Amino acid sequence: MEIITKAFIVHNISDIEELNIKVTDYNCLIVRKRLELEYQKIVEILKNLKDSGAIKSIFIPKNKKIQNELNKLITQKRQLKNSIEKIKAVF
Repeated sequence: MEIITKAFIVHNISDIEELNIKVTDYNCLIVRKRLELEYQKIVEILKNLKDSGAIKSIFIPKNKKIQNELNKLITQKRQLKNSIEKIKAVF
């Protein structure tokens, strides 16, 4: 069985690559673990922003210039979570 799902490679808050990955029976564990790692990177970026005081919460940044990047980051986090759940459900 094969499915094609979205994946992201997170370098920093403004540099995130979007990919489509073909998941098969052979590579499903590797792909899922890699997606979970990228998900954790996004969570760490959000935690660092909160600890540094750049944002109060996800939707209330102190600096309005990062609002667009923050919105993209939240959307990509949600898409990664959906991809992980999709892989868990199929395989």
